[in-house]
Amino acid sequence: MVGIFSLVIDVIVNAYTILLVAYVLLSYMDIAAGHPLRHWLASVVEPTLSPLRRRIAPIGGMDVTPLVAWLVVTVIGGCLKAVLVAWGN
Repeated sequence: MVGIFSLVIDVIVNAYTILLVAYVLLSYMDIAAGHPLRHWLASVVEPTLSPLRRRIAPIGGMDVTPLVAWLVVTVIGGCLKAVLVAWGN
């Protein structure tokens, strides 16, 4: 049972990572802000990025909050998996 939950955590973390990368890549492309895909990605990713942007200033004019968000989500996922393994034993 722990293996299934561990797999679900991996899938969620990986899916969020893909959405985060897609959001960053779309920000560099010439796609209108009102485009449905961009709007949907923003609705998924911005709840994580907005609080980070209030606390982390751009470094050299570059927004590093997507990298920080990825690190936070990855660490939380790893911690959850460690707790599941400890709880399962």
